[in-house]
Amino acid sequence: MELTEEKLKSLSETIPGNFGIYQIRGQRLIALYLSPSLHCIAGMEKGEYEKVSRDDAADTVIPEDRPLFWKNIENCIRSGGQMNHYWRIRHPQFGYLWVHGNALCCGELDGYPVLIVTYGDDSNEISLYKDVVDNSQTMVYVCDRQSYEVLYANRAARTYGGGDKNQPGCTCYSYIHDRTAPCEDCFMNTMKRDDLLSRDRFNKKHGTWEHLSGKYITWCGHDAFIQYIQDVTEFRTVKKKLEDAERANAEASMAQDIMDSISAGISVLHMPDPDHLSFEYVNQQMFRLLHFSENDNNVAVSRHIKDELVLAYISDGFSGIHPDDLERVRKTFHDHFYSEKFTVSDYRALGGDGRYHWLREDVDLREVTPEYRRFYAAYHDVDSEAALREERDRQLEQEKELRMKAMAANTAKSNFLASMSHDIRTPMNAIVGMTNMAIEKVDDPKQVLEDLRIVQTSARNLLGLINDVLDLSKIESGKMEINSEDFIFPDLLVDLQSMGISMIKAKHQSFHIDANRVDHEFVVGDMMHLKQVLTNLLSNANKYTQYGGKIEMVIEELPHTDAPASEAGRRTADMSDAGHGTEGTSEAGRKTADFRFSVIDNGIGIEKSRMEEIFEPFMREVNTMVNPVEGTGLGLTIVRNIVSAMNGTVEVKSEKNEGSVFTVTVPLGLQDENVALKQFSDVSGAKALLVVNKPERCEEMRRPYLKAGIQCDAICMDEIEAKAEAIRHNYEVVVVFNDSDPLHIIRRVRACAAEQNIFFVCDLNQADLLDEAVSAGADTLLFRPMFKATFFEELQKISRKKSSNESDEKYMLGKRVLVAEDQPINYIIVENLLLVAGAELVEHAENGQAAVEKFSASREGYYDLILMDVMMPVMGGYDATRAIRSLARPDAATVPIVAMTANAFSEDVQKSHAAGMNDHISKPIDPETVRKVLEQVLYRKK
Repeated sequence: MELTEEKLKSLSETIPGNFGIYQIRGQRLIALYLSPSLHCIAGMEKGEYEKVSRDDAADTVIPEDRPLFWKNIENCIRSGGQMNHYWRIRHPQFGYLWVHGNALCCGELDGYPVLIVTYGDDSNEISLYKDVVDNSQTMVYVCDRQSYEVLYANRAARTYGGGDKNQPGCTCYSYIHDRTAPCEDCFMNTMKRDDLLSRDRFNKKHGTWEHLSGKYITWCGHDAFIQYIQDVTEFRTVKKKLEDAERANAEASMAQDIMDSISAGISVLHMPDPDHLSFEYVNQQMFRLLHFSENDNNVAVSRHIKDELVLAYISDGFSGIHPDDLERVRKTFHDHFYSEKFTVSDYRALGGDGRYHWLREDVDLREVTPEYRRFYAAYHDVDSEAALREERDRQLEQEKELRMKAMAANTAKSNFLASMSHDIRTPMNAIVGMTNMAIEKVDDPKQVLEDLRIVQTSARNLLGLINDVLDLSKIESGKMEINSEDFIFPDLLVDLQSMGISMIKAKHQSFHIDANRVDHEFVVGDMMHLKQVLTNLLSNANKYTQYGGKIEMVIEELPHTDAPASEAGRRTADMSDAGHGTEGTSEAGRKTADFRFSVIDNGIGIEKSRMEEIFEPFMREVNTMVNPVEGTGLGLTIVRNIVSAMNGTVEVKSEKNEGSVFTVTVPLGLQDENVALKQFSDVSGAKALLVVNKPERCEEMRRPYLKAGIQCDAICMDEIEAKAEAIRHNYEVVVVFNDSDPLHIIRRVRACAAEQNIFFVCDLNQADLLDEAVSAGADTLLFRPMFKATFFEELQKISRKKSSNESDEKYMLGKRVLVAEDQPINYIIVENLLLVAGAELVEHAENGQAAVEKFSASREGYYDLILMDVMMPVMGGYDATRAIRSLARPDAATVPIVAMTANAFSEDVQKSHAAGMNDHISKPIDPETVRKVLEQVLYRKK
């Protein structure tokens, strides 16, 4: 492409940076245009640089680089491409300077090629060394590997070589060593590409030792080697002196090495007077004895100068001694300050591990000056000896404690056996004696009946003793299980009242239950174990409360809180009042509330010193050998363990001779009341008439019934006859309240309404009126407090009995029963009980297999009930129940099956239900319990 002056001028205005436009005329490089600052690269004035460039810019290139320079230009012109090249130009300050140029052939002017060349003043490598390496004291050379030419030398290298500028064309062997040929041991062409040079050599030219390091690099297009040279003559001299000093010190330190190898701790002690001591030196073993960290390279005290304890020892050798030993150690040093040899007997010194260690110290005098006395001390580790002594003392103390515990255990065991012997023999004596008396007076039925009632009471007392022992055994073996079952809360209170009647009456005590702060009647929990806890507390209150005393149970429903584990179980504390409960939510998502039961008595109370002991086995506030209190002393132990297993707490507050308050708090789940009430759907809409003794009390007595959801009206007893027609037709039940003359009121109601259901509501203290109330016309007795569940339950039971024309005595009237029992005597007892209750047929199966076979062979619906023992030969009761339930006939799934077994624990009841049984009766058999359970399974079948 033919260029013009105008095109070149226009082109020059668009090129950035340092550039030149040149015309090639033969072997001359004529500058046509130069950028304004280009002269700075060459270190020349602008006019001077322009003059040289217009004559021949190639003259600025050093002669050694010109052949390659022209060769690259010719290739660029010939190919019409670009040239990318490094070359050196003369520089007035540095001798020469490396530049980098990019050339482009852009056409011809007047028939001569034109090049545009853009410049960098130095390559990246040169720029780096200008700023950094040129100021380094280390000599730096860059040499061409083929020609040995020195391509670069920093200022230190140029000075070392005899000049202050780069000398083009110089070889490394002439520049550094004044040689005319390469060195015989030249490493430049023997090293591999990735090798690193590092060696010392002697420079004959300068008579110095040099340390060489270097590697291969690419330098401005050259295959080069960079080497760094440091003058290490002085370093080697110093090093030799140090080596000589180390050899000298080695001999001096041999003594210290020997000291460090000694098994005993060694120290040098400085004492300016009898009362002050500091350390000048300690060996390694001393640090080990006191469990400080070690420094293998330094045995002086100062190696631990950062450790505050060591600093304290350095300034005051007594500082780390145990306070109990300090005065004795100080006195030993004071008394022997002028001695040549003495021993400090066993003492404790604080170590680096924060513990005290036992040492024994032998001290020898070594130097005396007017200012101080110096001692050598050898320390011996007596930790193991002291540990043996401590272990011996500990074992002796432990042995003494174990002996005392064993004696206490033997005493407790002896007392327990004595108490048990007394408490078991007392009811056994009554059983044997009264049985003999009944046999002797067989012709006197009234006396025989009285004797047998005493036998019955004594048998129950004996059973209670046995149950306590078995319960504790079960708990301590870890086999007690807490169950979670739906139950009606008032049923628990009814059972407690029923069980408490006889023992309360026997001591003419008053008993009252306050449950006005209970909101939920349908709950979830372990009713059997909760009943056991409360029965034990009531029994305890009864035993330790005098004749005519007062006992009260206050029940409150509280918001549920998760008590910390440390608070679960037993504790002694003052109780605080709380209002009505609101439910919380358990982990399983079921609503939960805390129920607090406080059993309050005005009995003998508990000594403060024994408050922590009463929950221990066999402990009593009185001795049965002196005071007539029966029992094993296990009741409160059982209470504590059961309550703890139920995630509850038990508290006690007591004053001697003033009474006690035992408070148990346990969480219970809350059932859905709407669902729970469906079981009473046949009576829940019934309307009641309340009969009270005074007109002004009608609304007062009616209010709790209305709140409970029971439809009711109330009249005064004076209105009975006038309302006779309404009583007969408008109400399903009449509820009689009268503390002064209830029997008279019951007779008047019965006279007006012969078929009406009548409830007599009273306190536990009026329980002895039950027989008279029934004779007067009442259908049942309800204890206060009133709960709708109890009300509906009793109404439902009475209504169903009346509809089937049954009575309490003949609750089994017309029923056919299959009894699976392997013990003949047990079967005789059950058979008699059922026949007396009106059973039409009682059949015997001697084991579970026989029971399955008899049921399978019977017609559908033949048996109304199966009583099943659990432990029998051939087939047990659980397997027999499962076999019956699996039979392919409709009544196999619906026939009531009740366990009647000596397995009486809560988990046994759970197993019965799991096997398919409807309920569980524990042996020995109590007729009232049997009646209650069988009525429930026969007349409340869904």
